[in-house]
Parts: sequence; C-alpha cells; structure tokens
Amino acid sequence: MRRATILFFCMLLTACYGVVSASEMIQISDTRWQMRPGIYRVLKDGRMGVVDSTNKVLVPFHYDQVYDLDDDNYVKVLKNLKIGLYHLDKGLILPAEYDQIWPFKDGKARILKNRLLGYTDMMGHIIIPCEYSHITAERNGTFRVIRNGQEGLLDHDGNILLPSEYQKIWPFENGYARVLKNGRMGMVDSSGREIVPAIYMQLSPFDGGVARAEVDDNIVWLDTLGRYVDKVEVSPMVPDIKEKAVPAKEAEQRKERPSPAIRIGNDNVVIRKENGVKEITISSASSSFTHKRKKKRRFHGHLDGVHLGFNSYLNADQKEDMPAGYEFMEVIPEKSVEVAVYPVKESFGLIGSCVGLVGAVGIQYNNYRFDFDRGSELTNLPVDWFPPVPETASVSKTKLTVLSLNVPLMLEVQIPESRNPGKSLYLSAGVVGSVRLRSHTKVVFNDESSQKKKNHDDFNLNAFRYSYLARLGYDSIGIYATYSPVSLFEKDKGPELYPYSVGLTFNF
Repeated sequence: MRRATILFFCMLLTACYGVVSASEMIQISDTRWQMRPGIYRVLKDGRMGVVDSTNKVLVPFHYDQVYDLDDDNYVKVLKNLKIGLYHLDKGLILPAEYDQIWPFKDGKARILKNRLLGYTDMMGHIIIPCEYSHITAERNGTFRVIRNGQEGLLDHDGNILLPSEYQKIWPFENGYARVLKNGRMGMVDSSGREIVPAIYMQLSPFDGGVARAEVDDNIVWLDTLGRYVDKVEVSPMVPDIKEKAVPAKEAEQRKERPSPAIRIGNDNVVIRKENGVKEITISSASSSFTHKRKKKRRFHGHLDGVHLGFNSYLNADQKEDMPAGYEFMEVIPEKSVEVAVYPVKESFGLIGSCVGLVGAVGIQYNNYRFDFDRGSELTNLPVDWFPPVPETASVSKTKLTVLSLNVPLMLEVQIPESRNPGKSLYLSAGVVGSVRLRSHTKVVFNDESSQKKKNHDDFNLNAFRYSYLARLGYDSIGIYATYSPVSLFEKDKGPELYPYSVGLTFNF
C-alpha cells in the first residue's frame, strides 16, 4: 500500500509538470501582485512579467517593472530605465526604448524619446516621429508642433500641413488661421494652403468674408481668396452700393488708398474717388458705417529693469588719483560693483510714439572695494571708518557700501525696427536724484579663524545727490553710464570725490 501511494504521487507530479510545460505555464510563488481580478504581475528570477489566473504567461519575464494596466489591456513595461508598451492579447506594441508613453486618447498616444515628442496609434504605428519639442492636439484634429523654436501644423494622420517655419500659428476660425513668419502676418486655410502671403504688419480674422490688413502704413481689405477689395458699407442714402472685388495685381497698379473719412457732429463724411470721379457720402454715426482708422501707438520708455555695472570716483581734477591722506580709498575696479533696480516706470509721449519722457523709482547699491592685506593697515587711517581688527590679522576684504533711493527722469528717442514690430533702438539722457538710505563698511579677516565685522554710520556722506545718466540700447538690453557733479562726501568733511559708473541694462 505504501509503494502504491508513492507511485501515485510520482505519476501525479509528472502529469502536472507535463501540463504546465505544454501550456507555457509557470509555478507561481508568493512574489506576485494582482493588477486586476485574474491578472497578476509576477517576479521570477529578478525579472517581471504578467500572468492570468491559470498561470498563462501574458507578458514574458524580460522586464525590470510592469505597471499601468488600462481598460484596453495595454500595460507599460520598463527595461534599463526605458519604457515600452505591451498588449495582453496582441503582444509587444512598442519596444522599451522611450522616455515616456502617455495614455491613449482618441486612438492615439503621445510618446517621448530622446527628449523629443511624437505620437503612436494603438497598433504601435508611429503617426508622428519623435522630432518635436512640443506637440498640442487641436480641436479640429490637427496637431500644432514646435521644432527648433518654430511652429508648424500636422493633420490627424501626421502629414505636414504647414512646415515648422512660423513664429506663431493662431487657432482656426471659420476654416482660416492667421500665421506669423519673419515678423509679418498672413493667412492659411484648413488644408494648409497660404491664401494670404505673410507680408502684412497686422491682419485681423475674416469678418463677413473680409479681413483688415496693414502694410506700409496703409490699411487694405482682403477677401477669402487673398484679393484686395474696396471696403464699402451700405448707407441709407446710397442703398445700391456693392463691394467690388479687385485682383491684387490691379490693386497694386492703381495704388489706391482707403477712402478718407471725417466725423462732423453726429454725421460721418466719406469721400471716395473712383475712375476720376469723387463721391461724397454723409451718414449718421449710428448707421452701419464703421470706417476704421489705424490705432495710434503710445510711447513706451525703456527704464524699468536692472542696471549692473562697475563704479568708482574721480578727484577734483577729474583723475582717479586719491587726495593726500585718502590713498587707502583707491578702489579695485573689477570688484567695485553697482546694482540698481527700477521695478516701475511711467512714460509720457511728446512726439508720436518715438519721443517722450520716462521716469521711474528704484533702489541702488554701490560697493567700493578697497585694497588691504594686513590689519595693521587699518589702524593708521585718517578716519575711523572700520571696526577694530587685530594688527596681525590677514585681511581678505574691505569695502564701503551705500544704499540709495533713486528717482531718474529721462528724455528718450526711439528708432523703431520695421521688420520687428514693438522692437526699437533707443537713446536716452537725463538726471537721477538720489537719497542715501544707509551705509556701512565691512572687513573680512582671518586671525586664527575667519571673521567679518561691519560698521554702520553715515561717514559724512552726502544725504542728497544727483547724477547724469545716459543709456543706449536695443529692445531689452543696453549700456549705461552715470556721473555725479556732487561730491560723495559733505564739504570739508571728507575727500572731494565724484562718483561715476558704467555697465549693462536689462529691461523688464
């Protein structure tokens, strides 16, 4: 009986082993986790896979991690810090060579490889290759993409509608989208065809089949085929006027400007000239007449921002030699730094949008670095500026720091750049009033240990000063220089020194 029992168990084990081998099943250990009812993530020999409730292998044990099983049976796999995609029924969809794979939406998933984005479908076919730094799925099924800082447009199958050579592509409105290329605006249709070339300074969306455009300080009107049209509104006095489409070539030859219009009281007066005949139309201001004028641009100065430069001072002879007894005040130029911050400004136009006054309020730090090596050099000075330091100490830093409240007022002239609206070369000059808020000296030395000491005092510095300021720049960066005709110190209470500075400006 004992032999029969042993033989029975041996036959049972052999049968079970044959069934598992034939069905590609595994022996499940305790290292398993349920991903959802009937589906388990399993660790075997240091590798992760997926099996079902019958122990059938659904994802082979080739991966470092398996996670994010979704409702469509897609699961992410991780190998050597790269992500792939598996389907429990279809098998491998994407190999483990991606940095990120997002969930599917409308049958497509965004993917990231080598820090560039693309799209795949649910079968693993690459719709958009990973070539773009940014991709946005639009409501109309297209994809807005950015490559090398330029925008482009792809259709829902990943085909190129607009190459990545635009600075901006606006959303489609009624089948048309405005585009910006080389600082000029144009218009494309939903197929990507450029119906209005990118040559206009300003371009509005189509309204009633007509778009308003600005080119060379002229206002023109365009139809949906990109042709020039005469924009004429129906007036109660002239009910039979119709809009007349004019081919672009003919409009260029005629070089006709928009009809001049003025408003007198509650009436609008329009003067039109066509084929040598002038026509004057008078209509109520409340009628449908809406002559559009070019919007006048305001003057905007370039004073809010940061000044970062080097500062020093000159003696009464406008030289950098220090007066007798104050040789110790000779600064280290490359370590004497000035920082001014102007968070707010106010602009006042004088002549159009190119000449005006600009004022601001801000704070300024001036650091004057001196050159001392030993503490003994600080004990024989004509003024008691610095805190006590042992004569045997090694001195690494000495400086005078002044904090001031500044109020500059500048006259600024701007030269706009025609190719880049809103950017200009500017030159400004004016004065800066300064109120000293606080001042201190600082010593850093080593006497068996590193130490630093400060001495807060007014040091007989002038409480109020003014300086001349000049700035030259383009757009948000420039250079500046200052000079104060008022001595840094009060009269007969310190050396006669006149501060100056030069540096860079960074506008907000």
